[in-house]
Amino acid sequence: MSIVLPGLGLKRCYLGTKELNPPPAFPALPEGLSVRTFKAPDLQSLGSEAMDPAMTEHRLACGDRPWALWRGRDLLAYGWSTSRPTSILSLSMLIPGENEAYLYGFYTPPQHRGNGYYPLLLRHICAHLAEEGNQRAWIAVFTNNPSSWKGVLKAGFRKASTHMALNERLSWTLPEGEEPQPTLRPRHRGLHLGLRMPLRARPSRARRR
Repeated sequence: MSIVLPGLGLKRCYLGTKELNPPPAFPALPEGLSVRTFKAPDLQSLGSEAMDPAMTEHRLACGDRPWALWRGRDLLAYGWSTSRPTSILSLSMLIPGENEAYLYGFYTPPQHRGNGYYPLLLRHICAHLAEEGNQRAWIAVFTNNPSSWKGVLKAGFRKASTHMALNERLSWTLPEGEEPQPTLRPRHRGLHLGLRMPLRARPSRARRR
């Protein structure tokens, strides 16, 4: 989903960041729940909201890692992690740095929402990535999905910046304070303006006596 203003084609998302050093602890999983991988056929039971099996196979072929929270054979939430450049919005590429990972493509079936499964899965993924030596995780959420962003914050991420794209031709980033920023590059077309630093109040000069 995205925000599209008539005549402008403006899309916005928040970029979240989470430090993985020191490594976060693995969250306690409620009885009967487990975190495992998934395959394309596992998503077919989710109906029309499930990902295209061909896209799932493509991501697997690219080396992206699938994560899912399960209760027996019941899939409660799923998503992906990757270390390769991956598109955000429809214009820019987020390029993870060394020992960094980008989390994306998360989905919780409607019947399982409101139970905290999404942030629980995020926390487990981050703990696992840290155990493998990763130092930071990134995640992007469209600004018109406040429930997803709430889950991201609950999982321990902080807002790093707001990313915007206009008519799939121009994109720019508004940083959040002093938070670290990921590397962003334009895709095959368009222009990314880089970081647009927020205005800061200039310190007043003491009057000379």
